Amino acid sequence: MRALLHVLIAFVVGAFCLAETASAQKRVALVIGNSAYAHTPTLANPRNDAGDVAAALASFGFQIVEGYDLDKAAFDRTVRAFAAALQGADVGVFFYAGHGIQVQGQNYLVPVDAELSAAAALDFEMVRLDLVQRTMESHARTNILFLDACRDNPLAKNLARSMGTRSAGIGRGLASVEAGVGTLISFSTQPGNVALDGGGRNSPFAGALVRNMRASSEDLSSLLIAVRNDVMQSTGNKQVPWEHSSLTGRFYFDVAPRAPNAASPSAAVASPRDEAAEAWAAARESTSPVVLEAFIKRYGSSFYAELARERLQTLSSRQAAATPSAPAPSAPDARSNSPQPGSLPSDPWTLTGDKSLDLLDGRVLFSMIGTPYRGRRDLVGIRVNGETASLGVGQFVHLSRPEEVCGIFLREINLKTREADFQVLCGAAFGDPPLDRAALAVALPYKAPLAEVITLERGTSREIQIGSASALVTFVAAPYRGRRDLVGVRIQGEEKGLAIGERAEAYVGDRACLFVLRQIHAGYKTAEFQWQC
Repeated sequence: MRALLHVLIAFVVGAFCLAETASAQKRVALVIGNSAYAHTPTLANPRNDAGDVAAALASFGFQIVEGYDLDKAAFDRTVRAFAAALQGADVGVFFYAGHGIQVQGQNYLVPVDAELSAAAALDFEMVRLDLVQRTMESHARTNILFLDACRDNPLAKNLARSMGTRSAGIGRGLASVEAGVGTLISFSTQPGNVALDGGGRNSPFAGALVRNMRASSEDLSSLLIAVRNDVMQSTGNKQVPWEHSSLTGRFYFDVAPRAPNAASPSAAVASPRDEAAEAWAAARESTSPVVLEAFIKRYGSSFYAELARERLQTLSSRQAAATPSAPAPSAPDARSNSPQPGSLPSDPWTLTGDKSLDLLDGRVLFSMIGTPYRGRRDLVGIRVNGETASLGVGQFVHLSRPEEVCGIFLREINLKTREADFQVLCGAAFGDPPLDRAALAVALPYKAPLAEVITLERGTSREIQIGSASALVTFVAAPYRGRRDLVGVRIQGEEKGLAIGERAEAYVGDRACLFVLRQIHAGYKTAEFQWQC
């Protein structure tokens, strides 16, 4: 009984490299502590917190990229250095201590030179947390973020004054963040609450984290429970550390081999329920029908077998959708054969400027801005899920998704028609292209967001209903303010210009939503938009 379980777990874990030893793994950590703020009182502990965490991680074999009292330029350089160090990494860890702020559900980390005297400071003075998270998830299979950044932030008052009526979007502490598959995000306190800096060498959270990292041989989930209990005790239950986890296996800082406790009967013999749960934890993200069928055969009477059957059916449906259909007797011109929404084309497809397509089950919104791009005839401008890049022939966009890695490749540019040919390749077809040919890396969500596509005529409005709340959207003008690449829209009374594939953030009730321009129709009289929450 145990032998088959071990074979199954060894196959799946070996495929995903989830249980390698420290000598075989590459583990990289970015550790930042910002204490000496220029425009707000100095924080006593972040520098100490970061130094102690860095020392603890180094003792477990992590390669450390660290920074202290970083201004915006130094913060950006350090994140870039971390991204470079993550190449080929199995595990990435990010620890940040310092000021943080949330605005309209988006979390920002605050460099020491930030002043926040104008609304534009969010773009030019701050570092978005999701940038660091996306960078990690596009490189490493397992990612852990520790955020001791929920301290009471006096700079928020400066920002509130500059934003005027929009200041209602500024929240206390940090906002809840969804972790991608293989990621755990740990906050020093619950979302929307403020953490304490502490009166000793370390903050309550960082002190408890370092103590338990050094003293405990438990997995990360158990370690964080101990950290939570320590912090609650030291703060009189005023601060409750919180985490969001999508890890697919147990993670240990100390990966020294562990022997089971012979005195414990459960260490020698596991119940069938425990066996099934342990095996499913290893097999749940597998894309191999062989592994899933073996699981179903072995644990067919368990609850987890139903999940395995559903997973197998989903994979079969995706494979069927990805298989090209037989050509019709009178096929249309191949250059107009663009993929349908949600499809995975195996053949090249063509796109023109100012148009968008849904790919990979709706998890990718791919937009072509146009060619030539920025005066260069050898480049095509694109946007992928709101991120802008330029592609030359042979370059690609690196897509990380839970099942496998994919790429969107630029194959050909036709300057006469201003069209470009692209191709999506995944898994074995994607292969191992040189990373220096990747113009952009995008980590995809586990599943497609709920979205509604609407078409508006210029000068008309549409009320979008999200649950019990609603938002009014108006197509104001096109071209907008003399620019033919912009469409003017008004969302909840706020007017802005959108280019193809660009996103506007808006709150509808208590939900953070995105409004995206998908396509500008000929004559600029109508345009296609996407609303997703």
